[in-house]
Amino acid sequence: MTYVLFLKIIFNFFNNLNKIGYFMKFSESWFREWIDPKINTSTLCNQLTEIGFEANIYNPLFFNTFHNIITGKIINELKIKKKSKLNFFTVDIGSNKSIIVYGILDTTSIGKIVAIATEKSILPNKLVIKKTLITKNIYSEGKICTFLDLGINISQKEVIEISSKYPLGLDIKEFFSHFFPIINISSTPNRSYGLSLLTLAKEIAVVNNLKLPFIKIKHTTKNQKNKINIKIEENLQHLVTYCGRKIKNINLKKETPYWLKERLRFAEILPGKNILDNIINYVYIELGQPVHIIDSSLIKNELFIRHPKEKEIKNLYTKKNFILSKTSIVVSNTEKILSLGNNLNEKIFHMQKKSRNIFIGSIFLKPYSSFHNLNKNSICLQNNYRIYEYSTDYGLQTKLIDYTSSLIVHLCDGIEQSINLSNNDTIYHECIKINIQLKNFNRLLGCNIQKNVIFKILQKIGYEIFENNKTITVIVPNWRYDVKIEEHVIEDFLRIYGYKKIDYLPIKNYTNNSKKNNTKFDLCRIKYLLIDKGYYEIITYGFVNPNIQNLFFTKNNYLTIKNPISKELSSMRQSIWMGLLSSMEYNQNRQNNSLRFFESGICFIKEKTKELKIKEIHVLSGAINGLFYPTNWDGKNRMCNFYDLKGDVESVLELCVNIKKIEFIPACITGLHTGKSAYIYINKTIIGKIGELDPKISEKFNLKNPTILFELFLDKIKEKKPRVIHLISPFPTIQRDISIVIPIFTLSMDIIQTCMKIVDNNLTKINITDVYYGNQIQNQKKSISIRFIFQHYKKTYTNHEIDSIINNCIHILGQKYKASLRKL
Repeated sequence: MTYVLFLKIIFNFFNNLNKIGYFMKFSESWFREWIDPKINTSTLCNQLTEIGFEANIYNPLFFNTFHNIITGKIINELKIKKKSKLNFFTVDIGSNKSIIVYGILDTTSIGKIVAIATEKSILPNKLVIKKTLITKNIYSEGKICTFLDLGINISQKEVIEISSKYPLGLDIKEFFSHFFPIINISSTPNRSYGLSLLTLAKEIAVVNNLKLPFIKIKHTTKNQKNKINIKIEENLQHLVTYCGRKIKNINLKKETPYWLKERLRFAEILPGKNILDNIINYVYIELGQPVHIIDSSLIKNELFIRHPKEKEIKNLYTKKNFILSKTSIVVSNTEKILSLGNNLNEKIFHMQKKSRNIFIGSIFLKPYSSFHNLNKNSICLQNNYRIYEYSTDYGLQTKLIDYTSSLIVHLCDGIEQSINLSNNDTIYHECIKINIQLKNFNRLLGCNIQKNVIFKILQKIGYEIFENNKTITVIVPNWRYDVKIEEHVIEDFLRIYGYKKIDYLPIKNYTNNSKKNNTKFDLCRIKYLLIDKGYYEIITYGFVNPNIQNLFFTKNNYLTIKNPISKELSSMRQSIWMGLLSSMEYNQNRQNNSLRFFESGICFIKEKTKELKIKEIHVLSGAINGLFYPTNWDGKNRMCNFYDLKGDVESVLELCVNIKKIEFIPACITGLHTGKSAYIYINKTIIGKIGELDPKISEKFNLKNPTILFELFLDKIKEKKPRVIHLISPFPTIQRDISIVIPIFTLSMDIIQTCMKIVDNNLTKINITDVYYGNQIQNQKKSISIRFIFQHYKKTYTNHEIDSIINNCIHILGQKYKASLRKL
């Protein structure tokens, strides 16, 4: 159970973030028609969860909101003069008893078995039926119930019809119990291929060592004539194949069988009045593959698969909940669009009941392309599934057409014709081949697994295996477009093999505590330093909003996720700043007025020279905002500024490198305030950046006070500052101060470095003690005060030696920076 609980936490994490969930519902009895393992419902759900699909037993709340609703057969309609729109019927409720009830049915419903509420019944909200006088000596003793009446669906006023195989007077709950329990399946984005009964049945068959299920197709005589010419536009980059079949002489006036409607209803797909709509939805749940249906009288022997034209986009744009883009794929004749991709449920493509000849079509797109393509179209569908977005199995396309057409012919009559298949000559379906070292199974899983066990499981779940000594080559199944690398195959094996079979092992510690490596900096020590300075360490997602990321990087050099959790988390971060700012905003909104955060982690950028064209950068980032001190009793406080963070960064760097080698050089950095930002250099190499957040970006995050950020590229800080033992001088220090006037844009760091080159670094310390701008200083000038501290290890400096050093510094500064001594 521990594994199941852990997996459910992972599923909830993804599904809570994802605005459009990957899920489906179906009755257990329907599923067991595909595969019937000798296990109970709870075990079945646990097995589905362990192999990658969160499964829960779903018990609708409406089941306990009504009582004593029974089945009854409509005998006839009473001819009663009435002012209301209600009709009155005589209903046989079994036990040789008939009563008069009212409802919204007409005379065509005579002979049907329906749900009846009587005086003994309790409806939702504790409503009861009372005996009511209709006319002289005639009373109404009940009501014909709709799905709305029983709270099963608040938007559907359709009368509940019951199969004739059930006895009269039966409690309606016994009828519904045949569709229970309902299993609710949730899937993470990379496992959306499993949202079909066929795929789930195959997975359960492998786990329970049963024979794999297959699609049962009722073969009928096929007419070979009148094939349709299918033409695929040359510039379609994502379409692989298109196939379809024409069916003649069908009868669309036939009603959808009750068993099909109820299966859809309990799968939370409302059955429509058109039987074709219901069949397509039914097939999608079973096979997980979308199809579309076109009135073949509109095709005129030629069908075009293409991108929409500009004029067509404008015409369709006016439709409610319908936006067509240039990248959409449409099916058309020579005059107009007949279908948008594999979508059937849009009203503008609705099939009329008077149609006699139809064409069933299926588009197979390259994996993921259909998701991004149709996501731009804002398609509004009738149900909650991500239906008609995917074509997951290249090898299932013709079987899909066969299965759909056989079901249509079985329910609506008709004559099938041969399948029309057309391939895109500019693109083809690629089989993914992956080379795997057999030893990696045992190395990554931490246990020894026999080779024949590995082969047996992989072959059962669809992999083709070619062995070559200690290496195997596997061909990934058509529907597993999420499997790309060796680790994916091993993961796929493990979920079927069973997580519980892997022994618990302690994590191996490869560190040797007796030998400390003094050549590399200690990130843990840096974290403790920042914590001691009042910072909080945070952890944020590696996925970020691309629109926010573009505010900090002018070039779109970020990596996009093929199957993002959501649009707001669809790109890999190039900087940790986005996460820090989100945390700043979150905490500021909760009245925290002194914020200091830091995070270390990996950032990702594109780089063609790398094997996977991805470069990982290890960075340390931090940010401060608000009051410098927490609120205290004396009330003296100030806001954080650039130099507060600069001092903290210098403290961090002092743990890693010689601080004298560090330079902060002003620069214009995207995302930071112009004139208040700088790159951090060591030996002329950029190792980081620091600055105040651009006010425009600050407004987007609703930050009230200036936010100052830094980011250090840890990979470029290669060595730790070596430990150096210094002698303690027995001689006194000598201090000299000078004040010089220099141009306003001259950097203080340049002044210090120039002076350090003149004097002996080991015998002198040089600091800036004051910077002054004012009326006594010329325009475009500033005054800085420099303090020299001299101390020798072997002697005391004489005044002559010190005067000589100071005069030499003033002379060189005057030549290089036009510096002059400040006059009192």
